[in-house]
Amino acid sequence: STGRMNTVFKLYLQAWVLMALASAFILWRMRFGLELAKGRGGRMWRNFVLLLLAAALVYPILATPDRSERRLLHIPPTRDGMTFMNEASLYDYDAETWSSLRPEREALEWVQDNVQGSPVVVEGLGQRYRSLRSRVATYTGLPVVLGWEWHQQQQRCGRYAGGHCPPEQQGVVQQRQADVERFFATTRPDEAKAFLEKYGVSYIYVGDHERSVHPAEGLDKFEQMAAAGDLAVVYRNEAVAIYLVTT
Repeated sequence: STGRMNTVFKLYLQAWVLMALASAFILWRMRFGLELAKGRGGRMWRNFVLLLLAAALVYPILATPDRSERRLLHIPPTRDGMTFMNEASLYDYDAETWSSLRPEREALEWVQDNVQGSPVVVEGLGQRYRSLRSRVATYTGLPVVLGWEWHQQQQRCGRYAGGHCPPEQQGVVQQRQADVERFFATTRPDEAKAFLEKYGVSYIYVGDHERSVHPAEGLDKFEQMAAAGDLAVVYRNEAVAIYLVTT
């Protein structure tokens, strides 16, 4: 069997729009079925269609206010997908802790405003689907060493590639996952520098998420590397530090 694919899901958007347009014309052409079933049968068909229409309207009528007003966070309608970070906190299931997202927004906005080109960034992975994984790639568009591991396995040479994956590419996602986890966990600067060179990394992003899923002794090496001149701290706030690779 194959796993679910979000790419397939997204085809539904176009399909339902086309089906809705066609259905509206067909219902008008059929006069709600009166031309197919005269008398009592036609009225029953029309009432059935109206009942289906009323049922379909329940979700947009009830859900639209909640989704547009963001009542839980008291955020007015906005086109800014980062506004929720001003008020929200995230529960990290790996560490069983809450963390404010405002420092994350400030750090990500600094990246948006100050990083030129498309340098590679490395950020922590974690094991939970609903977490801060890959937020640098999501909010800045910059490439990262590994995004959401499970999505990468679905869409590349992962679990569902089968015989279509070239031998030289098999296990590449799992290898990157192991490399990233080892990079944040190791206490050896030389091992970390080998990783940075292997993947052409220019920036290291360390926030609450990295601290919750990777050992503190492994993260301490970044300060040591900065003191030695291998890294430079280009941004820091109360929760996030961003390092530039200088060697």
